[in-house]
Amino acid sequence: MPLPLVATAVAHEGAGAVKRAGQGLSPTQLRNAGLLVLGLAVVGVGIWQGKKLIEGIESKLKAFNHDRPGNKGYATEMASVFVAAFNPNWFGWGTDEKAVFELAQQMYDRGIGIADIDKAYSGDFVKDLESELDPDELQRFHRIRRGEEIYTTAQA
Repeated sequence: MPLPLVATAVAHEGAGAVKRAGQGLSPTQLRNAGLLVLGLAVVGVGIWQGKKLIEGIESKLKAFNHDRPGNKGYATEMASVFVAAFNPNWFGWGTDEKAVFELAQQMYDRGIGIADIDKAYSGDFVKDLESELDPDELQRFHRIRRGEEIYTTAQA
């Protein structure tokens, strides 16, 4: 009489093989798997939110690409885009320098001065600008704003 299949496997590989097969994941392995899934979810949400915020800034910048005369309304809109460029993410860390330089170019193109932006800005625009940009970036901002340097998105 032939032995049943399970009994053959036990006899061939030893009794430990059957015990290991039914054991499953240890608590440490389950915890590590859970942490991995949680970490991937956090990274995924962070990337999604970062992309969403950058797209929002880009869409505001695209709104300025058509010709409009320099006026108070435009300075108000530009001040709100500066705020978004100074705080491009949830935590308020970092500055979108490309957006700041593009806005400086638009200030020159539209004839809008720092005083116009400062009036519409909620706070001290010059102080925030100096705190957000390092000295080289600040000099470049002023060169672009005065028309001494032309900034294009191809330079970014």
